[in-house]
Amino acid sequence: MELEHNVEIEVITPIWTGNKTGEMDRIRETGIIGSIRWWFEIIVRGLGYEVCDINSENKCSLKKGDNPKEKLCPVCYLFGTTGWKRRFSLYIDTDQYKKKIPYTVELNFIIEKDKEIYFPVIKAILFLMADLGGIGAKNQKGHGIFKLVTEEDMNNIDSIEVIRSYLKNFNKKAPKNISRNNSEYTLENYWKYEIEVNSLPEFNPPKNSIKSFLKGKFSKESLTTKEELILFGDRLNSGKLFVNLISKNKMKIWGFTKNIEIGNAVKNAFDLEKAPEKITYSFKKEGNK
Repeated sequence: MELEHNVEIEVITPIWTGNKTGEMDRIRETGIIGSIRWWFEIIVRGLGYEVCDINSENKCSLKKGDNPKEKLCPVCYLFGTTGWKRRFSLYIDTDQYKKKIPYTVELNFIIEKDKEIYFPVIKAILFLMADLGGIGAKNQKGHGIFKLVTEEDMNNIDSIEVIRSYLKNFNKKAPKNISRNNSEYTLENYWKYEIEVNSLPEFNPPKNSIKSFLKGKFSKESLTTKEELILFGDRLNSGKLFVNLISKNKMKIWGFTKNIEIGNAVKNAFDLEKAPEKITYSFKKEGNK
């Protein structure tokens, strides 16, 4: 028996789940699921668990007779891999997509009755995504800022505890002979600045012009060439700095780096009275299982 669990979100900046021709004509479930998985990997790594490289030939897989909680990393167990079905499916009505923002979207998660225990985990991931970054692709260009409409009583700590409770069923170390994804995209490296200004330069959000503006400003600060490359990337490497224009006067600048301080650069770029507060998330890791 399958049951439907709905999560309503408010879309603040356009969601991007474009098709093969690079056009955005509807919200595609695969794009939403992919972004939820990406953020779950970030959270799981930040809580001290290893995650497989899903793009590797040596990713997690399951054979007949294997114990899935021993042979799969926590992410593959929930989102599926070779020999193991995803614990849920997602349906989004195509009529919900709109070009004019803001608007609301209902995410319909279909879960078998005996797998309902995984819905609180999905909901917790979504709540953290709304606070940390965004949903869908092109978050680094401002797309995908959203908030949950139906779960106003949730908070970061409770969400982390829901996920931590799920993780207790798994080993900290990934199964043997599995390629690990040791990405720098982890909660340990995450930071953000939220700023409000009287006026912003003329942008066409969520275009890359916001990042281009910051790059021009930051290059005049104390950043080294290497730090600038890490933050903004180049033709071969994507940068680890993300910018979201939340409203006409509010902006979120966030990223995944170690030992790169941009508070003063942000202050000078927008003529703020003082450097904005750097917000980080440090959740205590538990001992290895």
